[in-house]
Amino acid sequence: TSYLVSETRGKWELFYKQLIHAAKPGALFYFAEPTPWQLHKLCELCDSDLDFLWIDSSMHHPKLQILDRRVGPAVLLGIR
Repeated sequence: TSYLVSETRGKWELFYKQLIHAAKPGALFYFAEPTPWQLHKLCELCDSDLDFLWIDSSMHHPKLQILDRRVGPAVLLGIR
């Protein structure tokens, strides 16, 4: 995700929308980042297209999920 954000310069949102719309129902997407701000943006962008499950340490702590700069990686599973 972070590579796409930095290399596509504003086009990554369209890329992810097209990728997700092309995926078959039941497709799984695994996202991992050193800081979670990209994943929070992805959740906002694709909320109606994917079901999300945080599979890192914040999974059972919704208050932690909104902290964009917490210490530690963020791991998110998206299900079409």
